Amino acid sequence: MASTVTGAYAGVPLARRAGFGTKRAVALAVLAATIVAGIGLGRQPLSWDEAVSVSAARHRLPDLAALLRHTDAPLGAYYLGLHGWLAFGRLLRLPPTEAWVRLPSLVAAVVAVGCTVAFAARYVGAPAAAVAGVLLAVHPTFAFYAQDARPYALATAATAGATLLYVRALDRPVPRRLAGYAIVAVAAVYLHLFAALVLLAHAVVAVRRARPAGRWLVTGSVVVVACAPLVVVSAGQTAEVSWIPPVTVGATASVLDHLYGGPPVLAALLAVLVAALATRRAPALRRTPHLRHVRALRPHWPSRGRNRLVRPRSVWSSGWDRLVRTGSVWSSGWDRLVRTGSVWSSGWAVPIGVAVLPPALLVLADLVRPVLVARYALVALPATVVAVTGAAVRGGRVARVALAVALVAALGTTLVQQARPYKYEDFRAATDAVTDAARPGDGVVFLPLSSRVGYQAYVGRERDGVVPTDPLLWKDPVAADRIGGREVAAAAVAARVHAARRVFLYGTDLVAGAVGTGAADAAKARAVAGYRVRWVRHFGLVSVALVVPPRNPSVTPICP
Repeated sequence: MASTVTGAYAGVPLARRAGFGTKRAVALAVLAATIVAGIGLGRQPLSWDEAVSVSAARHRLPDLAALLRHTDAPLGAYYLGLHGWLAFGRLLRLPPTEAWVRLPSLVAAVVAVGCTVAFAARYVGAPAAAVAGVLLAVHPTFAFYAQDARPYALATAATAGATLLYVRALDRPVPRRLAGYAIVAVAAVYLHLFAALVLLAHAVVAVRRARPAGRWLVTGSVVVVACAPLVVVSAGQTAEVSWIPPVTVGATASVLDHLYGGPPVLAALLAVLVAALATRRAPALRRTPHLRHVRALRPHWPSRGRNRLVRPRSVWSSGWDRLVRTGSVWSSGWDRLVRTGSVWSSGWAVPIGVAVLPPALLVLADLVRPVLVARYALVALPATVVAVTGAAVRGGRVARVALAVALVAALGTTLVQQARPYKYEDFRAATDAVTDAARPGDGVVFLPLSSRVGYQAYVGRERDGVVPTDPLLWKDPVAADRIGGREVAAAAVAARVHAARRVFLYGTDLVAGAVGTGAADAAKARAVAGYRVRWVRHFGLVSVALVVPPRNPSVTPICP
């Protein structure tokens, strides 16, 4: 039988009242997420990573399988899903615009916010859970990947859903709930391998709290066996993370700063935690009269009349029902955490574990092999906002003011972030610069060849301008089993380049001021070493240079 209380709520099941409040909280936070993530969804051009996603999704399924055997196997499920999404768009006669390819990430972000609110309501009540959901929706890092055609928002949604199913299974470990958790957990890992960090946090908590142990052991074994093939294949594709710089104190601080939203947001979040921990020093005797009065009022909670203010309507009183049912302020998770200093006895082991362990494990793993990237720990962000909101509920006025400052700072940072003309590279403007200045007989050379992916994402979209030839291309990226396609052998580069009247150099190495160390890039540099530069234009991390052959054809190119 459902639990009930006396007074104005006599006979009303607690689950129904809690569910109603949670639904309203979810609706509010989801609306905020939809608005924030939907603003300017297709305004910024595709970044290089997004262009890679589109290029991989355009492969035919056999070609996509061949690509994944060499690279990006951990992202294979996302590429396959995006392949279907683009096919669905073609059925609707919708072009693969920036907004269309990013729409799945937006939907996933909204789902992640909804799951986070439902999860938070179990700890801080529905009104405060809505605050946690809004904080997640406006968080700069989360909002960035909500508008990014990569799997990080989808993996975050899957891990948020898995965490919600996990705590429900902890309450009632019936086969149906355990099976649902296992399915969503496996899906999260296949969307992005580093989602397994959240599952490790689940496992740590399960060792201490999950009962019966046998059912949880079976569930964990199923998840491990299902994810093992992806882990084995990914272990042989470590080149995808070879670009990550070695670990340093400054690099680690920069990554964590990026993960938590930048200095203003991070400072406000830390202020919330400090204010909550400072309340531990408050004498317990100050709460004794409050507890006695609450117990005395327990049977008499009128909803109208002169005593209607006895039950506060503040969002910070969301844990009041649990307090009245148990008759003890120490039944609140944060109160017990502060009083005992133990995460395990506080009931907050899941949100705190999921918030802390993934970034901590990444930092530790970074000492062995560089893997610390902010987006890899994005899956910990929903639990982080839940823990911070719980700290604000417990921490008093100072903590709540700090949380409000964090909300304002996060929203302001996100709006500034979305107002930028591009994310990292403006391939759209760079490609337009090439086609606008191109003449018949011109060629384009990519340094490095992976820059071809961003170029091909936009070339041909506009009917105006001339599309220069790609003299070094042997196999197109859409059909090749390599990112950026396959080019001719290094020995044939010079002859192909010299056949063009003028050459556009297109890529990121032009900004860096250096050419890659590979044989192909070195051959390209030698082929144009004696050319004269007409102009160079920069578009973020990508640049375009127009070079022409020397006036004296007998001039021998000089190796730089």
